[in-house]
Amino acid sequence: MRGLQWFGLLGAPFAWAVQHVLGYWLTEVGCDRGGVGSVSVDTWTAVITAVAAILALLAELAAISAFRATRAARGVGGTDEDPPQGRVNFLATIGIAIAPLFLFIIVMSGVGVLVLQDCHQG
Repeated sequence: MRGLQWFGLLGAPFAWAVQHVLGYWLTEVGCDRGGVGSVSVDTWTAVITAVAAILALLAELAAISAFRATRAARGVGGTDEDPPQGRVNFLATIGIAIAPLFLFIIVMSGVGVLVLQDCHQG
């Protein structure tokens, strides 16, 4: 249960952070004068975005699973339950709330790179 709880809470933010760092590195390498043409920015962005989006969706499912497993705990149930069940339920609720937000950020970041012009100096 703890694995689901932590993956549900931190999976989507971690997926976005990795996508962001790899995307920054990819554009630096792909848009460098010496590296023009050596790396396909659009192809790698599509792959990285797809993997990050899948991880964010899996994190959402993990959070939902942890929430469902702890909502009918003995006693009062839900977040009012004594630790550790109440804590797991609370963190799963947060995971359920933030995973779609990070999924949206991941998708919009990837789409922005794919739609906008590559290596444009403003």
